[in-house]
Amino acid sequence: MLTENGQVLSCGSNSFGQLGVPHGPRRCVVPQAIELHKEKVVCIAAGLRHAVAATGQH
Repeated sequence: MLTENGQVLSCGSNSFGQLGVPHGPRRCVVPQAIELHKEKVVCIAAGLRHAVAATGQH
């Protein structure tokens, strides 16, 4: 999930580290804030075993 201020939250299956928490629990029910680089995230997408975040930087 992407908030209006660019914060990224993730939840769901983490079997392959796709939540951005590689050593975290295998499953997360409550959305957790993901620490990213200082750039503001403008778009996110996710699939079964992956997640990506795009910033305004090229």
